[in-house]
Amino acid sequence: MGKSEARVIVRKYFRNNVNNIRDGRCISYGAITGECSAESFIRCGKVKLDREDIILTYSDGFTNLLQEEEFISQILHFEKSEFEQFITEILKKDPKKYGREKTLVIMKK
Repeated sequence: MGKSEARVIVRKYFRNNVNNIRDGRCISYGAITGECSAESFIRCGKVKLDREDIILTYSDGFTNLLQEEEFISQILHFEKSEFEQFITEILKKDPKKYGREKTLVIMKK
């Protein structure tokens, strides 16, 4: 099974599936959007970070961008206005490849 086939299956049966009911409750979430009922899906842990470490939390709309050297450089040398300009330009360049919904949280120590 290829990646695209697996993605279809995951989205159909698990992600955003309002029919995925157990014990009278929907147990599918495609994104954490603040509902208290999503809390049981959150996994927590501790990892020791070095001063230079960067943590990214992102939606699947950023998956293709994570393969781009310039995107990684933008993250490593983050400047908000430059980053926004880069994202705008790359979306224009190839909307099919980079134009999906995106959420990105960048955390630096």
